[in-house]
Amino acid sequence: MLKTPNLMITNNFSRRHIGPCAQDVKMMLDKIGVDSLDTLIGQTVPQSIHLKKDLDLPAGMNEYEFLNYLKTIGSRNKIFKCFIGLDSSKFELIVNCFILESLS
Repeated sequence: MLKTPNLMITNNFSRRHIGPCAQDVKMMLDKIGVDSLDTLIGQTVPQSIHLKKDLDLPAGMNEYEFLNYLKTIGSRNKIFKCFIGLDSSKFELIVNCFILESLS
């Protein structure tokens, strides 16, 4: 029986979005004649922009954890009133007066 994937499961983000599997990588490297990703990067990325150390990144999160993290950050937002253009009619009147004065 054909089993359809449950698209509502949100903790499998990495399986759906993070690159090819090891077998696919090996096949691609074999196709272009390179023995490893490090060799490929060494041949294509200039040495002057190579990082000399590993990135200091936090542990990964699944979608559920990340959405909760975003909600936490978003809850700190503050809503303010915007008064830009509130009484632009006076500004237009002043500009028109200056234009008329400069023409006379």
